[in-house]
Amino acid sequence: MKFIPFWILNQIGCLRAFEKKKIHHIAIGTENPEILAAYYLKFPGARLERKIPGEGGKIRSIWIHFGDFRLFLEEGERQAPRALVFPFEEQDRQFWESFEHFKKTDYSVYGRDPDGNTVGVSSYPEEILLPVAASLP
Repeated sequence: MKFIPFWILNQIGCLRAFEKKKIHHIAIGTENPEILAAYYLKFPGARLERKIPGEGGKIRSIWIHFGDFRLFLEEGERQAPRALVFPFEEQDRQFWESFEHFKKTDYSVYGRDPDGNTVGVSSYPEEILLPVAASLP
């Protein structure tokens, strides 16, 4: 196989398709999508995009749009990523200052959603300067 330098690939446009890729959605399994949706819809920039009914009129899936990605709350077994961490933006300071947390590092603050999944905010590579609400047990 012949090696092709990255600068040549970039000149012929082969890398451009990958540069614009972003995460489309993150799915979280939950026994009650509506309870989690009520929690996440309080986050800055959250917008309800879609509710998908299942059998018997029960909600099967709720999609929440956060600008660059979507959060899919799927009815079923509880399954989630290790942590769902949002970027800190100054205009959202008031929300994050009232965020209940269980852990704070130099760059991030972590709390729990109603299902116990880890959720947080990060300002990396800058130190996070947030006086946050009372800690969770």
